[in-house]
Amino acid sequence: MAASPSDILAPADPHSSVNALVFDVFGTVVDWRGSIIREGQLLGKRKGIDVDWVAFADAWRGGYQPAMQRVRSGQIPWTNIDGLNRLILNDLILKIIREAMEKAIRRGVSEAAARDFILGHLNVELAILFDQLPGVRMSDAANKAVERAKKEIFAPDWKKVFERDAIAENIRMITSV
Repeated sequence: MAASPSDILAPADPHSSVNALVFDVFGTVVDWRGSIIREGQLLGKRKGIDVDWVAFADAWRGGYQPAMQRVRSGQIPWTNIDGLNRLILNDLILKIIREAMEKAIRRGVSEAAARDFILGHLNVELAILFDQLPGVRMSDAANKAVERAKKEIFAPDWKKVFERDAIAENIRMITSV
């Protein structure tokens, strides 16, 4: 049965027939996962990086319930969803760094050397970022390495950066004039 024009036209007072206004802010109306995947793919095309954005979005979303449990238990104070998403992303990045360190150790790098390498780089970069070293900036070699890493680190086969040939190529690249 087709709708009549009176069924389609709004009543003179649109509020007269409203009994409830319901809005789902996370999941049904808002496609957070899909938007992360879509925006990640666009970013990847612009920056020339190949990332498994589905896995990335799923890993990021997988941190939601554990983060909410931290709030519910009082471990952290009430935090809005943007704050929680940032905490989850930070945790995800740290897990990726830890995984990289463990991979280097399995490939024969001593645990102390791998830890010192990772923590040393983080300390220097954080000191520069937070202006703790006035006048100090990232070296040209470090900037080259960062630019190259942007293309590789989020790729599905990112662990190849620890292969001997990849390391040698990176050293050649950052030390070339």
